[in-house]
Amino acid sequence: MAFLLSAKFWIDFQEPLISVQFSIEEKIMAKSLFVGNLPWSVTEDELKAKFAEQGTVISARIVTDKFSGRSRGFGFVDVEDADAEKIIAALNGSKIGDREISVNEARPKSNDRSSGDRSFNSRF
Repeated sequence: MAFLLSAKFWIDFQEPLISVQFSIEEKIMAKSLFVGNLPWSVTEDELKAKFAEQGTVISARIVTDKFSGRSRGFGFVDVEDADAEKIIAALNGSKIGDREISVNEARPKSNDRSSGDRSFNSRF
């Protein structure tokens, strides 16, 4: 567990003193896990509950098509850093509904579109 120390400064023009306020906020160290091959019918609550059986879950989200709103069959689950490896080992290859899911650590989004760039200018 890490702590984030933040400070807020402000000047009160009515009184010529500068006030300083310090606060300590708890910062949870988390990892984002990619979950693939999800059934179309699974909900975020069901996904969160399945992962919570193995460790501490911070959030779960299923990626949906922006036009139809339907599930795209994959999602992300944010878990505490300490539980990530245990959750991956326990749930990778397990079943949700009738589908065998894949679970691994999510990779950061890449701006490299060379592998799937379908724009008109990509041919030139």
